[in-house]
Amino acid sequence: MKAVVVHGGGDLRVEDRPVPEPGQGEVRLTMTHGGICGSDLHYYLEGRVGNFVLREPLVLGHEVVAVSTWTPVAPSHLARRSPSTPPLSTTRAPSAGRATQHLP
Repeated sequence: MKAVVVHGGGDLRVEDRPVPEPGQGEVRLTMTHGGICGSDLHYYLEGRVGNFVLREPLVLGHEVVAVSTWTPVAPSHLARRSPSTPPLSTTRAPSAGRATQHLP
């Protein structure tokens, strides 16, 4: 898959990354649309956001629209709409299981 990766201020690259295999209780999402936010711009322009300084390459983009392309559970068990939870993207995120509370 392609990823937009910032390596430092002014150093932005499109790179090939492996497609991760979903683990137990996870789904695979295919991004259809993506956006950028203020933190993405700061990382690109300055290599930092406030006290958070880039120490290694960082994949940008957490404001996305995606569709499930593989799931081990019945589709009826999936949330129809759920926001991404930056910067954490695993079930270990503090908001895991509560993400849909922000949507009507």
